[in-house]
Amino acid sequence: QIQVLNPGQLSGATATPPIISPNEDGIQDSVLLQYTLLQPGTVRLRLQDEGGSTVYEQLVPDQRQGVTYQLEWKGRAQDGSSLPDGLYTLSLVLLDPVTSLEMPLIEKFMVTVDTQPPTIQDVVPIAGAEIPVHSAFSVVVHDAGADETLTGVYITVDARLEQWELENVDGRYTLMDTSSFLLPAGNHTIHFHAEDHAGNHARLSVSYKVVAGERPILRFINYPNPFSAGSVTHLLISLGQPIRGGNLRIYDGAGDLVFYRDMKDVGLVPQEYRIPWDGRNLHGDLLSRGVYFAELRIDSDNQNVGRSDRIQRHKVAIW
Repeated sequence: QIQVLNPGQLSGATATPPIISPNEDGIQDSVLLQYTLLQPGTVRLRLQDEGGSTVYEQLVPDQRQGVTYQLEWKGRAQDGSSLPDGLYTLSLVLLDPVTSLEMPLIEKFMVTVDTQPPTIQDVVPIAGAEIPVHSAFSVVVHDAGADETLTGVYITVDARLEQWELENVDGRYTLMDTSSFLLPAGNHTIHFHAEDHAGNHARLSVSYKVVAGERPILRFINYPNPFSAGSVTHLLISLGQPIRGGNLRIYDGAGDLVFYRDMKDVGLVPQEYRIPWDGRNLHGDLLSRGVYFAELRIDSDNQNVGRSDRIQRHKVAIW
């Protein structure tokens, strides 16, 4: 936010935007200062870093009283070089018309320079996966720049311009309305986009093969694998056909049941589902290191679905 300190011989002073990314991409590359003088004189624009060192100055002489002026700072140091990301103070100073000394009252604006784009990671479904026509996508996005506010996370498909917004759900940006997101069968590229408050933009492109109703279970894995007990892994289930019901079970090496989930609590339509497991048994106790055996069973009204397509098994490792 802009902070104005010590209003004086300048009236109606503003500086926008308060956060910039001077990387010459045409988006929030500079700060525009606007002000009206209450008396004639020369104005000095000064930029100081967080340590108080002056890194940029500009003199604007012979400005008239009552006239609204604009100055642009392009986010660079005096020699035109790039400045480190961080918080800077922009000062507008009026010089005494007789002595040329700075008058005591100054307008100050706090401006943030942030040139670091967000990072997109932990994409679900994983790259190269076979996915159903209705698929739920999610990512983790971090903004390591000076400003940590994301203004938009969304996906686009192939070369299409249409955007689908992702919502933040427990730290993951997720496509919530999969019913309106339909992919035709074939190979497609999903582009994950993230934008921050400074106008920085990141994009990650991931390719998938969309399968239309060939099998009821397209994929059954967990990620991460292995994982440590007490942390969280996700059982990823991609359904290629509607199912009537089913369940997910995990057994230990002795064949004892340690986890159970009814699929009716998850969903029955063709898309990808994420079921979290923290490595605890049915009593809430942390399990020891080792290999565990996950089994997914589904019930289908499709008479062409054989027994081998109704049961999928997968090894889950705890370390």
